[in-house]
Amino acid sequence: MKGLLLKDYFAIKSSMIILLIGFVVFGFGVSFYAPPYVLMLIASIILGQFVTTTIYSDRKCGWLKSSITFPTSKKSHVSSKYIMYAILCLLGIAVGLILSITIISIRGKIDTYSLLLFTCMTTTMIFMSGAILIPCYYFIKEELSGAIGILAYGISGVFFFGMIKLIENHVLALTISIFTAIILFVISWCFLCQQIINRDI
Repeated sequence: MKGLLLKDYFAIKSSMIILLIGFVVFGFGVSFYAPPYVLMLIASIILGQFVTTTIYSDRKCGWLKSSITFPTSKKSHVSSKYIMYAILCLLGIAVGLILSITIISIRGKIDTYSLLLFTCMTTTMIFMSGAILIPCYYFIKEELSGAIGILAYGISGVFFFGMIKLIENHVLALTISIFTAIILFVISWCFLCQQIINRDI
């Protein structure tokens, strides 16, 4: 498992560092036209896409097929992608959160409610969409998977704001949203681990 995580890390390391540096510059520019809190969502989506890229590149170069001969199971390969996805997305939230707080602190007072709302929204969207995205990239063509990914982010956003509208207690609504998204992510993880055993990857 550790080796699989390191393989993906070294594959995306240089691109990720360059992207994060560019994101900081981009973030300051975007903050003039949109709430800085949205940077958390943008950063987590961008970093999460690195994982789907590694899945597709593994399929394209034949690494998935050759890895069957390694002393690692198919389940371990799948699990490494889910773990890497969660780590990168949480890193995106952390980077976006630090950058947005920095920008807002320079401009004026921090809106605690908006900060909480965007943090919970981002967490819900990345885990719910990840539950759909990762299996798609294993079994569906990249172009179609990308389209499904866009739809998944839209559906997760609708779900989140739907919960906010339906439940008056916003703290409860946010808690349910995050809990539901994480549960779906874990179910997707377990489901794909079972499906991958008897599938040709």
